[in-house]
Amino acid sequence: MKRFLMNVLCITCFLWLGLVSNIPRVSAAEGDWKARWQKLEQEAKKEGNLVVYSTTAGDAIREIFTVFQAKYGVKVDYVVGRGRELARRMKSERAASVYVPDVIMSGGTTLLVVMKPAGLIDSFTGIFILPDVLDKTAWVAGEMPYLDNDQYGIGFLAIYQRYLTRNTNLVGESELKSYKDILDPKWKGKLVFNDPTVSGGGNAFVSHLAHDIWGLEKTLDYMRKLVKQEPVITRNTGLQVEWLAKGKYPIGIAPMQERVAHFMEAGASLSQVKVVEGGKLTPGVGGLALANKRPHPNAAAIYVNWLLTSEGQALAVKAYKYPGTRVDAPKTGVPSAFYPSPGEKVFRTTEAYILAGRQMMKHSKNIFGPLIK
Repeated sequence: MKRFLMNVLCITCFLWLGLVSNIPRVSAAEGDWKARWQKLEQEAKKEGNLVVYSTTAGDAIREIFTVFQAKYGVKVDYVVGRGRELARRMKSERAASVYVPDVIMSGGTTLLVVMKPAGLIDSFTGIFILPDVLDKTAWVAGEMPYLDNDQYGIGFLAIYQRYLTRNTNLVGESELKSYKDILDPKWKGKLVFNDPTVSGGGNAFVSHLAHDIWGLEKTLDYMRKLVKQEPVITRNTGLQVEWLAKGKYPIGIAPMQERVAHFMEAGASLSQVKVVEGGKLTPGVGGLALANKRPHPNAAAIYVNWLLTSEGQALAVKAYKYPGTRVDAPKTGVPSAFYPSPGEKVFRTTEAYILAGRQMMKHSKNIFGPLIK
């Protein structure tokens, strides 16, 4: 009898196991992130609000906030200003024990040179939850696009920066193959240079040379030779490209890339130069950070996760008209000039490169200062 009962029990167990095996399962890891995400959504709705400090005008990025608000029931307020202005504002607020922003959307220099050392932002460590975001194969670089090893900044845009532009009516393609070619005496007095003594394209150019290409000493030697070419130095990015398009100057050094692209789309005789040294992949204004002591931590976590999903990236690309950092980011509406061509060398933006910018400003002031009127 006992043996019979044992056999029945065993058969019942096997049948039960077989039935269970046909039930759809949720892995422990999947169940964990889903539970965390649902909890975040619930808490974010209770908070009801998200505050973003941005260096990009609200009209351009309003659709991102509108879609987020409709999807998650969280109202978005935003403040627009220059990077350093926003940092000063945060410092003033905190001096009065007031904590306003949750998220900062700005350039990498503002995030890592100004806000990180001032203790205004937090690391993203442990913030990202969604598998769509954590999947390394989802990203152009094969890994999440952090701007620093401490993970305080991340890039949601990736613009390929070429630092020379030529007027195609005045300069042949074969005449410029390297940054060294603009040192040819025939170009003396015919170069217009975005001011390298302040933050911007010119500073990014010399920082790229020093950090990625030649090292500091060789770059300083190059800069001393370049100053003998008597380039016209300007901070007016619109005028620089206008001069190039009209042929007043045949070669531009570090003009604002989006202005060049817009002139090219309008039919101007301009072309970005593909040099053997390669170019820089930068986030431009598409850097993202979390304010520390943020008043709406759950809404902030939802937002930064969502912005880096396929849906968020599609909206960011549409708003900014720059390439996204995801492999599946759409390219519609983005100028082809913002992408590297096959075979072009690509250097990624790192914290060391960003920090080198301040040092290169000092060197530029010493070398190019006499040319600035």
